[in-house]
Amino acid sequence: MTTTLLPPSCPTGVGPAYDCIEDLMDAVWDATMDLEQKFYETNDEVYIKKFRMNILIIQYWDDIHLKIMEEQI
Repeated sequence: MTTTLLPPSCPTGVGPAYDCIEDLMDAVWDATMDLEQKFYETNDEVYIKKFRMNILIIQYWDDIHLKIMEEQI
C-alpha cells in the first residue's frame, strides 16, 4: 500500500512536519488519546473540548485522504 502525500504548502524554508496524511492523522490521534486520558484524570472540560476538536480534525483529514484515494483509482 502506498501512502498519500500531503498537498504542497507555501515556501517558508521549513519542510513539512509530516510526509503523508496517514502520519498526520496518527499524530493527531495520539494527541487525542492523551487528551482523553487527561480528561478522565482531571475531569476538566477544556480537555474534552480539545478532544472533540481533534476528532473533527481527524475526520477532515480522513475525508481528504478518501478523496485522494478515489482519484487514484
